[in-house]
Amino acid sequence: MAARPAARPVRLAEDHSGEILRFGDTVIGAHDVKLPKPHPARGVSEFVDGKRKSTAFFDHEGQEIGKAKPLKEWGQGSTAADLAGYVVRGDFERDLAAFFPTSRRVAGPAAEARPLEQWIDRLPEAHRAAARAFDALVRSGKFPWLGLRFDVSGTYGFDCVRNALAGASDERYVGLSADGSGNMHLLDTTTGRVLGYEHEEGRFDPTRGFDDLDAFAFAMTRVEAAVAKRIPAKKLADLFKALSLPGGIAELG
Repeated sequence: MAARPAARPVRLAEDHSGEILRFGDTVIGAHDVKLPKPHPARGVSEFVDGKRKSTAFFDHEGQEIGKAKPLKEWGQGSTAADLAGYVVRGDFERDLAAFFPTSRRVAGPAAEARPLEQWIDRLPEAHRAAARAFDALVRSGKFPWLGLRFDVSGTYGFDCVRNALAGASDERYVGLSADGSGNMHLLDTTTGRVLGYEHEEGRFDPTRGFDDLDAFAFAMTRVEAAVAKRIPAKKLADLFKALSLPGGIAELG
């Protein structure tokens, strides 16, 4: 009778080369398994009858690292009517949970982030409900860390005046998110529009803007998934074109 499969935690060698996994007399070398990037801090192998059946890798915070499967349903049939109320209805929260189920969650805004109460009354009334819902989601601990194009950690509530942001040092602007290179999206609290900001040039990029938070949230959730190769970029660009979301097309590059 075959032995029951057992999940066995093992440590990874610091240099991720040569011997990378060891459990008792069982040794797995770099040639036996392909390490994902970023390199993991821990691996768990499952053995059956003395043979390795599978290996899962985890980062320093215990989140599993692995190649995510392509999304079968990602809103490809969405219409312009679906955008209005996307954040308030809970569709934004639902999609984040469905698209990025294993991503670690953001603890909340940075300590120095501007609180909602400081700028919500500046927004036109029609944009306030979406802003409140977006703010609540960031603070809920349910927002995934999306480090490719849509990272709210450390950027949501960014104080453009306190940080003397070149070309945008004005109380009307508040940070929403950033990409992996430091470029940001800022909310213009006088209009409700979301603006793309280029940090190296110290200027706004008009091609990266969105009419409101609903359009921004809908687009950037999918851009993050497309950059991670989970949504076909060409099909997503076609959807953005049909929905008149040029900012989403620009973010796809």
